[in-house]
Amino acid sequence: MSTDIIDEPLSTSYDFCDAKNAIIVTLYANGAFEVKDIDISIETDSLEVRTPANETWIFQLWEHIYADSSEIETTINSAGTQTSIEIRLTKQQPRKTWPQLYSYGSIPITPQRNNQLNEYNDINMIDQQQYDLSIKKLKTDFFETKETFTSNIYIKQVHDCHINFTETNFTAIFHTNDENFLKTHAITYDRAIRLFVRVKERIIPEKCSSRITPTVIEIKLVKDNPNNTKWGRLEPNEYSEFRPLIQQTSSPTTPPSSPNSTQSININSNKAIPLPPPLPPSTMNRKIEKFPTASAFSASIHQKDTTLTSGISSSSVGFTGISNPANSCFMNAAIQCLSNTRELRDYFLGSCYLSEINLTNPLGMKGAIAEEFGTLIKNLWNGKLNWTNGNQLRYFAAKRHQEFVGNGQHDAQELLTILLDAIHEDLNRIKTKPQVPPIEDQGRSDHIVADEYWRGYLSRNDSVIVQLFTGQFKSKTKCPQCHKESITFDPFTTLSVPLPKRTAVDTIVTFRNDEKPAIKYRIIMSADGLISEFKRVLSNKCGLPANKMIAYKIRGNRPVDHLKNDDRLTSTGYSWNNNDIIYVTELLTSAECNNEPIIQLTFIQRIFKLHEYVAPCGYCQASPNPHTSSILCHNCYQVSYCDEICQKLHAQEHKNYCGFRLTDNYEVIGIPFVISLPESKLTCKNVFEQISIYAKRSVDIHIERSKRTRRSLPSNEDYDRVNSDLEEDERDDNDDEDT
Repeated sequence: MSTDIIDEPLSTSYDFCDAKNAIIVTLYANGAFEVKDIDISIETDSLEVRTPANETWIFQLWEHIYADSSEIETTINSAGTQTSIEIRLTKQQPRKTWPQLYSYGSIPITPQRNNQLNEYNDINMIDQQQYDLSIKKLKTDFFETKETFTSNIYIKQVHDCHINFTETNFTAIFHTNDENFLKTHAITYDRAIRLFVRVKERIIPEKCSSRITPTVIEIKLVKDNPNNTKWGRLEPNEYSEFRPLIQQTSSPTTPPSSPNSTQSININSNKAIPLPPPLPPSTMNRKIEKFPTASAFSASIHQKDTTLTSGISSSSVGFTGISNPANSCFMNAAIQCLSNTRELRDYFLGSCYLSEINLTNPLGMKGAIAEEFGTLIKNLWNGKLNWTNGNQLRYFAAKRHQEFVGNGQHDAQELLTILLDAIHEDLNRIKTKPQVPPIEDQGRSDHIVADEYWRGYLSRNDSVIVQLFTGQFKSKTKCPQCHKESITFDPFTTLSVPLPKRTAVDTIVTFRNDEKPAIKYRIIMSADGLISEFKRVLSNKCGLPANKMIAYKIRGNRPVDHLKNDDRLTSTGYSWNNNDIIYVTELLTSAECNNEPIIQLTFIQRIFKLHEYVAPCGYCQASPNPHTSSILCHNCYQVSYCDEICQKLHAQEHKNYCGFRLTDNYEVIGIPFVISLPESKLTCKNVFEQISIYAKRSVDIHIERSKRTRRSLPSNEDYDRVNSDLEEDERDDNDDEDT
């Protein structure tokens, strides 16, 4: 069925027709599009279509369909301004007539021609705040009568439950306090859970009901047609009896971009289609391939095998093994992976490789390894053998690479790479390889440079292996002298991805709330994770937003190191030592202070070691005068002097080891902390108040502000008199301030 579109504003956005065993839906879209440009999602009871022109159709279907048997076809009008999208949906119950496309209880979403879909956007926003739960992950049972179907969903401690019924499904939105359930599904307590369930056949929403108990959600469904046979299950059939391959057909005489062109996708074929012939090198630009529908992709995965014959049962096809003599399991694993790559399997089962063997390629084996691999694939998928032998393929691999000679164990990935390279060289369609000049990026965008590299590679290498397994690495090299950057794109067939390692990170969180003490947490995450990920996981545990966290660490007596979001974790192992602790402090944000700049001050707490005796002068070695006070080095507090003259004369010599002695002069105690204040409130009084609040949480101290700094403690006979004089001076200063 094909509909031409007139060059007039569209008054209707869709039509539908009941064709006995199928429903034909025609959507009228503005603009010229092919099937590959349209996003189509077909489910058992829903249809969703989006075009590049931001037009959207969403229908809750009247009855259930077989999503994997759908067909899509597009027709572009002569002016190239409008497109009709024809979708053929196969009914699950062909005898039932559809009075309309969508169910009574639903509201279809169709283009408004003003590109406004506010209702749909709001729905998406709500769904993002909920956790979508599949009923397949839950324990259920059911009881069925002729008129009703009762399903029990076992979830404990459910509350705030709201259930909405439609003709073909029901949706339950609820919360639960079951800790085991929340932990199993990684759900937080405050997050709502959404359970969407499609039912086997149509129901009467007004008569359906639900009941919540401490251990179960009971759903009672009233059937719309009680005269039908029993359901036997809650959910409908997702796939038709035959699950075919995806077959794409187009008119060979009319290019897709020409007027009145038609392109169709048929998801109802039981014949495997071989890979298309190679394109000329000049037109081999890489394009992003996209399946037209989500259900079509699902159907291609769950399809029925194409190698079945009338005399072979489907249960035996694909279950043939490979014998494992002399430590060849590494080879068998690689071959089974390639054998279950559907496109490569169909290519060899269809004997397409026989017409593409390159007998003149000096890098190949005159087609020997390709023919042996094809024979092995056919033995694995003919359904006649319980096992087959792959020793001949290993012999050819050893002939090509000497390390595989003998009966030793080897790396499966290494063999896989060698096998793909050998098959590629045997099937390389390029007989004469041209010289490819060097390519410079010259400031061009990456996709342009990558396409140029790709065309150069395809001019020398073109085979089914390149089509299925070859990609590109982007490499960037920077000269340390002239700082010039060079970008290259190199081909690859396999990728080595490291397995993530988990580690424990101990952290202490300090809050701004005076009544909330510092809390220690242990975070389990990837060993090479970022600090941003660490903050996100910690936020889920302690409830502190990640944007209000500042992370830092301190090792021994070294200064505090602030950690940026793109820094890697440095803590390893499961130690509770201070060296492995990351400290986190809650900060003020500009939004909380009328967008005023926030100043951050970092503090560590330490104890200075005071001398038990008065040392002689560090310069002249004179004994201290009991009638005068010595002068201490204000940096290390380790060396004393008679007066300022001796200190100046000894300054150059003392400078060399003052810093070294400083490291042993104090020890860090308590918890380091960060003070954050608005710029307008950055005063000494406010800073000292914040220091007192944070410091007292981990150390028993008393902080006093002094207007003068004493050089050292007096040690003469007039100690009491000097102290009394100092106190009188301080009282006089305070009186002056009050005045």
